[in-house]
Amino acid sequence: MRLVVGTCLSLAALIALAACGLERIGGGPAAGGGADAAGGGGPGAPDGAAPGDAGADALAKCDPLACEGKRCVDGACGYFASCRELHNDVPVGVAGTGVHKLGKPGAVFDAFCEMTIAGGGWTLAGESHGNLSSTPDFGWNAASGSLSDTSRPYSLDVVGRGVPFTEVLAVTGRRDAIVIAYLVTPPPGFPSAHRRSGAGAVASVLLNPSCKDATGDRPDMLSNMGYSDRKDLFFFRDNKDEDTFGLEPDGWETNDYDDCPKDGRIAGKQGAVFVR
Repeated sequence: MRLVVGTCLSLAALIALAACGLERIGGGPAAGGGADAAGGGGPGAPDGAAPGDAGADALAKCDPLACEGKRCVDGACGYFASCRELHNDVPVGVAGTGVHKLGKPGAVFDAFCEMTIAGGGWTLAGESHGNLSSTPDFGWNAASGSLSDTSRPYSLDVVGRGVPFTEVLAVTGRRDAIVIAYLVTPPPGFPSAHRRSGAGAVASVLLNPSCKDATGDRPDMLSNMGYSDRKDLFFFRDNKDEDTFGLEPDGWETNDYDDCPKDGRIAGKQGAVFVR
C-alpha cells in the first residue's frame, strides 16, 4: 500500500509540474498584454509602437524654429552654410534681413543676410568704411572686423568659411541701406580657380542704375574678377592682367573713373560685396 501511495504521489507531482510548465509557456507575456502580443516595438518600446517610432519621435521633437541655426539635422539642431540656404528653407518672417548663425557644429559664425533684393538670400562678404586706423585684411579669403562694429571695415572670409555661391552683388551704400546694386556672375571655377589670376565676369544693373552703356547695362570696371588670395581688396577691373582696383577697405577704387558706363558711378563710394 505504501508503494502504491508513493507512486500516486509521484504521478501527481509530475502532473502538477506539467500543468505549471504549460501555464508558463502559454499564459505569460501574452496573458499580460505585452509588447510581442500587441505588435509592440521590442524591449523598451511603448505598447503598440512600431520598431522605427523612436527615431521618428526624435525627429519630430526637433523644432527648427527653436534652433539657433533654424535647422534640424538627423533630429538635432544644425546650421545652414549660407544665407541662400537659410532663405530657401525658412520663411522670411522668421529669417529676415539681419544677422544669423551659419556654418556647422563646432564652426559656427555670424553672418549678415540680405533677404529682399533680387529674391534675397545674400551673404555679406565684405563692407568698406572710410574710418581706417590701420589697413585690415580684406577680401575673398580674409577675415577682419566685426558685424557688431559698423564703424570699421568688415570682411567675412567667405572662402575660409566655406560659403557656397554662384552670384555676387556689388553695391554702394551700407549693408542695410543699399543705393546702387550690380549683379555679377563670377568666372567659372571662381574663387578657387582664380586665386592668383583674373578672369572675365558678367555684370548687369540690378538696382537704381545710374547709367547704361552701349551693350545695355555692363559697367566695364566690374567685367573681371579674381585674385581671390589677395587680402587687401575684392578685385574687380576692366581687364584681368593687373591685380588692382575693386572694393578696398575704405571704398570702391576704380582707377579714378567716375563716369558711365566705365564704372557705373561707384568710384570713391562706400560699398559692400554680397554672395549667393
